[in-house]
Amino acid sequence: MLVTALAALVLRLALIGHYLNGGYDLQIYTYFSDLFRHGINPYHAPASGPINPVYGDNQPGEMGLLALLLSVRDSPETLRVFFAICEALCVAVVGWFYPRSYRWRAAVMAILAFNPLLLLWWTVYAEDKGLCLLLLLVIVIAIERGAPNVSLIASGVLGALKWLSGFFALPLVAYAWTKRKTEQVWRFWASLLLAATCVIVAQIPYFPANLLPYSRRENRIGYPPGNASITVLLARTGIYSSWIPRLGIPLAIFVLYVLFFRRKLDIVETIILTVFASFVILPDESTDRILLITLPLLLITRLTALRQLAFWLISVVAAIVAFSVSYAADMPLPLLHTHPSVARALVSVGTWLGGAYASPRYVIFENLPMVLLLGLFIADKVRGRSQSVTTHSAQTSSEVVA
Repeated sequence: MLVTALAALVLRLALIGHYLNGGYDLQIYTYFSDLFRHGINPYHAPASGPINPVYGDNQPGEMGLLALLLSVRDSPETLRVFFAICEALCVAVVGWFYPRSYRWRAAVMAILAFNPLLLLWWTVYAEDKGLCLLLLLVIVIAIERGAPNVSLIASGVLGALKWLSGFFALPLVAYAWTKRKTEQVWRFWASLLLAATCVIVAQIPYFPANLLPYSRRENRIGYPPGNASITVLLARTGIYSSWIPRLGIPLAIFVLYVLFFRRKLDIVETIILTVFASFVILPDESTDRILLITLPLLLITRLTALRQLAFWLISVVAAIVAFSVSYAADMPLPLLHTHPSVARALVSVGTWLGGAYASPRYVIFENLPMVLLLGLFIADKVRGRSQSVTTHSAQTSSEVVA
């Protein structure tokens, strides 16, 4: 377990050393967090600055954390190494703490450690999604190990950094309430209070300007479909409207809540699927965020050897397409120097398969891993073959609502 996690970290550090610049999101993280560090309101960034102020749309909790890291060493590479550590910790916590079989843990660890699509979009490009996934894993593992109060606290930390826990806060609180012990009910209230305090305190810096990200992100729903969003396919058929995500996302979350309280979904499934529903039909959805809602599906999907093979094959093809279409010009493969004919052939195949960036073909390939896991989960659920095999699931089916 330790070897796999260390290998994941070493591989990421090597990629960071080879691909020195990262992507545009890294510039956003660095610029706005540096403003925060110097006491300049990042939500009212100078209009003449290097990055459009509308991209100052992250929560002050995350900006403050990144600003603290930059105060240790003022370099974008500091943030890249931190993100790489978070990704490696995802591998470690699955291996050490997830209460499943060794074979299951090894399969998930291998995907989190070495999947090329993940390495490309989170490590090479430099994204904060590893931090989000790490906290989601802590929340789920705490539930699986019978520690719902810990999951409440972890969701508070996640809520302080990102908005993700807000989507599943209601069912999680309801679940934790049903798991309280009468003689220790104070622990539930203390955990809930601590979680709420984390979120509230994280909102204090630059209040009320820190409320601007909500409107800025809401405005992005009005953007035309692009990147790798599945709404590109709807737009090409002429049936897309911004009302689809505006109404579809809250409706999907409401349906998931109903299924949870009707005991059709357990709490882990509900957490993972509400996060999924909150992102999947956003018009600006890129592959890095698609991976954030795809990888948690591994936790609720049965992973047979054939299914693992299918996921790996599809991911490799999607990575080749993404690299060929999005990265090849600026971030050449090391293979280009040692085996130039092989590298050029891979790029040619990827470009032929994916077409242009944000084209329907590109969108299809980037979403295939997500579609595969979601389809397998639904199929298993319909057949009554849920992946929920740990103790919490059997209890949840009868104790979701007090």
